[in-house]
Amino acid sequence: MKRFVWITALTLALAGCLGYPLNMTQGEWLDLTPEQRVEARAEQSRINAERDADLARQEAAEQKRVANLHANGQRGDIVQCVIEGGTIEVGGKALAHEPLAFALARGERRYVTIESASGTREIWATFRRDGLKISFCPYNPGYTLHSGCLSVAAVSRDLAKGRSWPFAIESIVEGATLRCALPLERTTAMVK
Repeated sequence: MKRFVWITALTLALAGCLGYPLNMTQGEWLDLTPEQRVEARAEQSRINAERDADLARQEAAEQKRVANLHANGQRGDIVQCVIEGGTIEVGGKALAHEPLAFALARGERRYVTIESASGTREIWATFRRDGLKISFCPYNPGYTLHSGCLSVAAVSRDLAKGRSWPFAIESIVEGATLRCALPLERTTAMVK
């Protein structure tokens, strides 16, 4: 009996940490019969599956949109950037790195990898949908940039000529230069 009480208490504690299905409170959950709890969990699983399928559809549509911009976009839909000079931190050491060239489509968000002879570092890069800002973060911050991120702003006229900025992200890149420009002409063989 003591073991049953302990297991029940542990189960309730874990359920409290994990939350209850259908946004129920602990009191609402405890008022349910075992059959109703099974039904509530099944309903929550169905809702979660629908949400996951929705997110997968949205992600696929976004990937298709970005691929289409890379392949067929108009001038200003793609920005090409180079990060060069300075050092990256790998294993507590500041190391020279290979220049990194990449292209981003409007609204694209992804990791770019800076390589050195002894390792790599990833930076989350974003080209805002309106084409006015390019941001870099040490990790994917979701939709909210934080103080560890670096953002640069430029209008199409600036990017048409090309523009440079000092580039540093704490504990990842120091003393580098970021250069970005619009491609001179549209091609399907753009650097990705």
